[in-house]
Amino acid sequence: MNIKKSRKAVSFKENIHKFDNGLKDYMILIKEWLTDYGHIILPIILFVCVGITLVVAIKARTRVEEAQRAAEEALIESKTEVIEVKETVFEENAYPEINALIKAYYDAIKAVDVDALEGIQGSVSDTEKLRLEAMSPYIDRYDNINVYTKPGPYIDTYIAYVTVDVYLKEAEPSIPGLESFYVCKDIDDTYYINVGELAEDEAAFIKDITEQADVVDLKNTVNVQYAELMESDEKLKNYWAQISVEIDSSVGEQLTEEAVIQARLEDERKAREEEERKNDPNYVEEEPEVIKVKVNTLVNVRKSASAEAEKMGTASVGTVYEVIEVMRNGWTKINYDGTEAYIKSEFLDQMEDIGKIPTVGKIKATDFLNVRSEPDQTAAKLGVLNSGDIVELVEEVGDWSKIKYNDQIGYVKTEYTEKQ
Repeated sequence: MNIKKSRKAVSFKENIHKFDNGLKDYMILIKEWLTDYGHIILPIILFVCVGITLVVAIKARTRVEEAQRAAEEALIESKTEVIEVKETVFEENAYPEINALIKAYYDAIKAVDVDALEGIQGSVSDTEKLRLEAMSPYIDRYDNINVYTKPGPYIDTYIAYVTVDVYLKEAEPSIPGLESFYVCKDIDDTYYINVGELAEDEAAFIKDITEQADVVDLKNTVNVQYAELMESDEKLKNYWAQISVEIDSSVGEQLTEEAVIQARLEDERKAREEEERKNDPNYVEEEPEVIKVKVNTLVNVRKSASAEAEKMGTASVGTVYEVIEVMRNGWTKINYDGTEAYIKSEFLDQMEDIGKIPTVGKIKATDFLNVRSEPDQTAAKLGVLNSGDIVELVEEVGDWSKIKYNDQIGYVKTEYTEKQ
């Protein structure tokens, strides 16, 4: 795994917040490039899952990590300040070593050579590996690779914009594509593609480069070429769409199979641990935890975990259900009047276990009294207390009393209650 140059590192999340709503867990550099070039690099995106350059270096093999740590310490000591951004012009194919690096990158994609890709830019995720394997039967070659470079934020770093023609095995002509790379030199003077963490000033520098006139012109040129090609060749356009769907489907199926296997292994592990606990002489069986959820919007209740499944009814805001299972496909199985039913998890909020919340006594309603979700007259109404109803008091909040009400936390006006 190659070693990137680094200043005081900041998390991707912090960088993303500085440059408007990014995708969590993706680095800022790639986010900014793909925001500008999302339509242009469609040929590469569809086959390489938004480009192999999206692959963030995750945990590599132990020996590589040890070497990386040592190298990064040396780089931190030697690194200078970020160079001032200047309005420079592209240098086309000006650096043979960088051209060789980019060619090796595309050769590795074509050959599904994960080891080579890791050597070029770091580890490759399991999803990217699956996508590379799925697209391999359709790609004939990557050709006519041209590298346009601009100086990067530090000495011996470059921002590279690469145009490439993608040739399919059963279709002509080639499809134009454009990718962007942050190229750095390792401590042994070897170029590599940097897809790791960025310092704030690095990310700001690269963002400014993407807005320079010749970068925008190159983007527009490739965009026009791609649009004109698809407009003029209906057969190619349809074939391109078809194989893209097939690749996505293939990857999805494999990921699903792996998820099922992982789930089964996890269930088996939990069963073994439970058996071991029961065999412990000091084992005391615990009461099963009851998880409850509250509906946060009007939603349909379905007979199975699908939006197309038969509708069993509707659930209004504030309705509480006992959870049977939170499913991996985005649905929650609930106890619906003694029957199993399903609601999309996004429409449910997990409720805290109020049984664990301490109380300070009890209060009795002295009049008909609305129970609110917050200590506010305009808050959602959870229900009512009749005169004489007694409830547990959690605490007093200003003019309101915080109480336990129907397995929820609610609020009532203190002036209409008396302590017990």
